[in-house]
Amino acid sequence: MKIPYIEKKIENDFKSYFNELEKSLHKSINIYKNKVDNKNFFKMIYPMFVLLESLKNSQYYPLPEKQILIKEYFDSSNKNKLLELSRKLEKDNQENSLIRKGLKEKDFTPYFDELYSDSLILMNNYYLNNYRGCYISLRCILEDLYRHIYYKNHEEEYWGITEEKFDEFSFGLSPQKFREYLPKTSFLNILTKSDNKFKKFDEDISDGKKYTIFKWNDELYAQTSAYVHASQKKYMNLFKSNSELDYDEIQVKEVNEISEKIMILTIVLLICAHRDIFTRFNDYEKSIIFSIFPSDIKYNFRQLLNI
Repeated sequence: MKIPYIEKKIENDFKSYFNELEKSLHKSINIYKNKVDNKNFFKMIYPMFVLLESLKNSQYYPLPEKQILIKEYFDSSNKNKLLELSRKLEKDNQENSLIRKGLKEKDFTPYFDELYSDSLILMNNYYLNNYRGCYISLRCILEDLYRHIYYKNHEEEYWGITEEKFDEFSFGLSPQKFREYLPKTSFLNILTKSDNKFKKFDEDISDGKKYTIFKWNDELYAQTSAYVHASQKKYMNLFKSNSELDYDEIQVKEVNEISEKIMILTIVLLICAHRDIFTRFNDYEKSIIFSIFPSDIKYNFRQLLNI
């Protein structure tokens, strides 16, 4: 049974909420419209979007049967067959398209696709002055990244979970387990040999003193998690209304700093995880993706991975 005065009260309060929300959105958008450096945050996230879209471009996928057959013909010194095969498999025929489609579905889980959504929500939170929301989005980026990398090598567990026959708890999986797994993968192990600026360690440095990208990752995860749990006042927004979504220069600076670090970390791990595809990108795409790196870090990373 509907009580008229309650329905009326809800209707009036919803209108007030919505009007306030609309004013707050306009206020936030106008602030950034008029700022000279308004696109800087977008510019920082943009390399991530380019990397995600390029990795999903099936034209870059190396065809496994091509690699196998070329090796066999090469080993048997059958030059004519080798040239014929190369020409045939380079053509964009229906069979090759189906193979690439299958490879894409196998290698790129919904956790990979969610990285795009996480990054978009991060930008929206930033331009709407929701700073705690930014940290939560960054934490989501990290967790979706971990899952993508883990399930890339664990198809059986992935299908068990996506078919809803099991859950991560039943497999003993957690964000900590995912983080601990990262340096154990063959394609990320090379990052254990350098610091978080990709400079190779001296041989006489003990393991306890090595500040690897994985230790850096743990720190960034802890930093963003503080805002998810918000056990202390400094990690809260404390909004009472949408009118309090105000621009804060100090928080903007802090969000920019940690976002840049997490974007670099995510791009590095994705490049390592999909190095065979990344090396096939054109120079234009690579230059955009690498634009987030300071020049010395970019040089060290490319040297380390030979890309």
